[in-house]
Amino acid sequence: QMLYLGLGGRCGEDAGRLFTVKARRRRGDRKTAELGDRNTLVCGLFGGLAVGKSSLIKALAGRHYNEQLHGLLTAAGTTSGLVEAAQRTLVIHEASSAATPDDPILDLSQLDVVAAMFDSAEPATFRHALKLIVGLSGKAGESLPFVLIAAKDDLGMSKELEAEVYAACHDLSIPLPIPVSVLLGSLGHSSNDAAAATGSGSNVFVSLLLAALHPEGYIPDTPARKARRQTIRKVMLTSGFLVTSIAS
Repeated sequence: QMLYLGLGGRCGEDAGRLFTVKARRRRGDRKTAELGDRNTLVCGLFGGLAVGKSSLIKALAGRHYNEQLHGLLTAAGTTSGLVEAAQRTLVIHEASSAATPDDPILDLSQLDVVAAMFDSAEPATFRHALKLIVGLSGKAGESLPFVLIAAKDDLGMSKELEAEVYAACHDLSIPLPIPVSVLLGSLGHSSNDAAAATGSGSNVFVSLLLAALHPEGYIPDTPARKARRQTIRKVMLTSGFLVTSIAS
């Protein structure tokens, strides 16, 4: 059941005051069991100007996408046993279109998942979403799961952009975008379709909830993360060589 909340804040965070939200733990302490004990999870919806963030939130809340609502929006939804036989609430906050990873005011500590949205017909908005994913992932300490959402699916995506999206998702090791069309009333299906197995509910909503509960496979393998892994591998190889040399 989706519920619209007409409360805002710079990143829509004021609506969170209506819920009991436990603080998100840092990566080393953020265990699946700890997430499983939480009934309320939080998603930040990021994307460039006019990609459809507000329209998606209004659609999720059962409002018409053309309805005039001002400020940053928030929607909340509760599942009734659709996800892992437990009642869960997901609060989705719309972030400012001007939000950037290097914004010192931007606080990601309360988020459990990030949705990065782009316009299926505008390649520039995808590249912006990609920069947001890489930058925000680094800001969050490479611990947040990310879900790509391809808005305005009714407009179609060019073959060139499809190839670019596929290559970027493969490089970052994250699932392909969830296609949505608010105009057609299609709220998407995940390529990692555990969401479809629920049989009902908003697929994009359930997909975001599942990504928050099971972040493995949704945490981007960014260039910084790859470089750190290579450094660790080199250190281990060097240490192994030194141990072998001493032993011989």
